[in-house]
Amino acid sequence: MKNTGRFWEYCFNAFPEGILVFDSGFRMASANECALELTGMKGEEEHPAYAELFPEAPVMDASLLRNMDSGTVIEHIVTPLRRRSGEKIPVAARFISIHAERDEPCLLCVLLPACDTGAWASAGAPANLKRFGIVSRSKSFAHIQRVIGDIARSSAPVLIFGESGTGKELLANSIHQLSERSRAPMVKINCGAIPETLLEAELFGYKKGAFTDARTDKAGRFKLAEGGTIFLDEIGDISAQMQVKLLRVLDKQEYDPLGSVRTEHTDVRVVAATHKDLWEMVKNRQFRHDLFFRLNVMSITIPPLRERREDIPLLADLYIRSHCEQVRGKAPSLSPEVLQILYEHSFPGNIRELHNILEHALVLCRGAVITTEHLPSYIFKAIKLEDPIPEGSLRAQEEASIRRAMLEFGGNAARAASFLGIHVTTLRRKARKMGLFPWRG
Repeated sequence: MKNTGRFWEYCFNAFPEGILVFDSGFRMASANECALELTGMKGEEEHPAYAELFPEAPVMDASLLRNMDSGTVIEHIVTPLRRRSGEKIPVAARFISIHAERDEPCLLCVLLPACDTGAWASAGAPANLKRFGIVSRSKSFAHIQRVIGDIARSSAPVLIFGESGTGKELLANSIHQLSERSRAPMVKINCGAIPETLLEAELFGYKKGAFTDARTDKAGRFKLAEGGTIFLDEIGDISAQMQVKLLRVLDKQEYDPLGSVRTEHTDVRVVAATHKDLWEMVKNRQFRHDLFFRLNVMSITIPPLRERREDIPLLADLYIRSHCEQVRGKAPSLSPEVLQILYEHSFPGNIRELHNILEHALVLCRGAVITTEHLPSYIFKAIKLEDPIPEGSLRAQEEASIRRAMLEFGGNAARAASFLGIHVTTLRRKARKMGLFPWRG
């Protein structure tokens, strides 16, 4: 076909949606006519940055694009677009990872005015849980974002599975806040942190004289949560006797406070969570199968952070901004070296561990950028233990050696090169070929 370039230019401008392309530095590289009209720009001689056009959209970084397959939808949100005049207008935007010539990562944005989005913005669009402290762009979390609204609208019991530190309590809170019960209380109790002898009194309350120290009546957590939601964390730790009592609440919506001769009725939604494999406990007769099925009407499994590494920049940015609003003002950014280290780490403590690492860094950081010097020392040792030298080619062995040396010396390329016995320029060239970040020093 002759004039192929002009043909694709016509196609590009014929789309009724606005299309923007950002290069790996997140500066606009091209825009079609619809996008120019929406942004108020006069032509492609203008190259604003992603953050200038979308000041309230999630943070993007080059490492994210490099670690995602071409064609992956990163975000699907309604967000303000800052026009050339400074005016902000709401738009529905899809951000998609693409790989251009020479495999350079780029960001494609498809956008429409929010007032015209209709079904396009809502059909299959994930819930925005950012106000609850939950952010994600990973495929492993996408299902949760799609179904959370439907789950919240029901009154069925919910069972949340997930490793320690994955955010089970945050998800339970979002279910309550999105539900019709949001005006009533949400009461939380960690079943594993309360002795078995006290747990029944905490859940169901007691009457005066029920035991030696019961000098007055006390309402239990179910009573306090009336009309709302009760969150039973670490449900896998309750005793067999307590399992029977809880099953009665779920089946008949009733319970007996300690020392009472009168049965209490309750209207409370139960959301439970555990880091244990309850089904395995059922098979081993450690957990009642009937209680398991009553709790497991709706179930959600939160993936660990190591299975959603693309969420690390989002989670880090959300935590840093939230922390700095309360403590220090302007939020620092993460250096590319720090992001690389966070991507390398397996995070056995999940999001809670990420927050602890960032809090440590914020205490030490006094500038505008968090560097490797601000990270806790254990993370470098942890990454070395998690990353054994692979078997196979000499190239794989060399890559492992370079990676380890850079981690050993906290990202200082000069010291790493000296340790490896090669020139620092050679180290940088090899690191670039391996797709590693350009380290300092």
